[in-house]
Amino acid sequence: MNQFHCKKLLYLFLGVTFFLLTTPLFAEEPDLAPTALPEKIDSFQSCALTALRRVPQLQRSKMEIEISRLGEDDSRWSLFPDLTLSTYYYFAQQEGNVSIHANNYRPWEPYYSLKAQKMITHIVMLKHLEATAAALHKLADTFLQLIVTDENEIHYSQMQQLAAKRLQFVKNRVTNGTSTPLELEFEEQRHHYIGVESEANSIKRETLLRGLCVMLDLTDPSIFQLNNQVLLQQILGPYIPPGITPPEQAENSIRQQVARIKEQLQKKKITLAYSKFVPDILVGFRSPDVLNVSVNDDQDYYFYSGISLTLWDGQKRSRDITRQKLVLRQMQLEKKEIDNSEAIEWMRATQQYVAEKSKYSLAQSMEKLKSIELKRKRYEYNNGLIELPELIHHQIAHHREQLTTIQKGLSLQRAGLALRHLSGQLVKDTLNISIADINNE
Repeated sequence: MNQFHCKKLLYLFLGVTFFLLTTPLFAEEPDLAPTALPEKIDSFQSCALTALRRVPQLQRSKMEIEISRLGEDDSRWSLFPDLTLSTYYYFAQQEGNVSIHANNYRPWEPYYSLKAQKMITHIVMLKHLEATAAALHKLADTFLQLIVTDENEIHYSQMQQLAAKRLQFVKNRVTNGTSTPLELEFEEQRHHYIGVESEANSIKRETLLRGLCVMLDLTDPSIFQLNNQVLLQQILGPYIPPGITPPEQAENSIRQQVARIKEQLQKKKITLAYSKFVPDILVGFRSPDVLNVSVNDDQDYYFYSGISLTLWDGQKRSRDITRQKLVLRQMQLEKKEIDNSEAIEWMRATQQYVAEKSKYSLAQSMEKLKSIELKRKRYEYNNGLIELPELIHHQIAHHREQLTTIQKGLSLQRAGLALRHLSGQLVKDTLNISIADINNE
């Protein structure tokens, strides 16, 4: 090989080395800039969108999608064989050689790998949707509790006013000598007890708001400017879907969708296990070996190709096929377990909703009885049959019955929310996203 050829080989080697060393400089940097805070959150939908941008768990699962798509690109480029450049320069002979060759190439493997990676991306997207649905369920449940604390506060405020009026009545009687200090002490304790209940309700409301701020990475609870009636309608929707049958619910199950995709993925692994019996393809390009004395000096660069076949591997390939088939059978049984588990979960959620609805109806009936009894007591008070403390006692009892009804209503709402969450309707109504939108293209 003459000196001119040696220089060409040296320039080629330096050029390829420079390209490989500078390639990482062009790698895309991920965007890690913090998301700007919204001016206000005035609906459940705006709160959900804020959660998608700021909840660390959802941000992490979203990044998993991007990482999986990078894996798709890896599989896509694997359709082309990896090329290895080797150059040697021999100082004694003042000559060198160059070779470019592909590693054992199996074109069917990257083809199936690309399809498998797309399935994995599909699974990751479904997992992100599952995490989003869980976060929305938690947000909605917190808002339901917040609404109840607001409703409770109205009744506690009225109860405090009534208790203060009753306490003042007893104080006046003690001053007039028609009552005892013991009765006054008893009344003061009753008034204090209602104040403690009201304070506990306020503390719970503050805790729920602070919890929302921590969850959404916010600093000021005043950002929430919500109308409770509108918020309640957004969370529970126009109706509760207890009529959805298990087969329909199964179509909206993320876990079952993931199980189906894993089953398809495992079938492709079985195909790949069979493909290991197919010979590998070898291709390459090189210059003559200057150390081989049998090489003709006039011989130039040459291209070669061939195949590589494993003759004996201790039946590892056969056992791998059996292994992959057993894994597929395990996945099919796991999918059946998921079907049964979610059918039972749906049945229990439906029964819970029916039970809570019955309890709520009973609480409403009891409240109605207290209301009728209060009307009778007002009539008796207006006609001088009873004194003010007795009337106030029944008024406070009526408020307590209303508090019980509110609590039973919360249990009913949470049971309905669980149904909306399990059916996928909560995510669909809030973000206009369903499992059908997460395709495997």
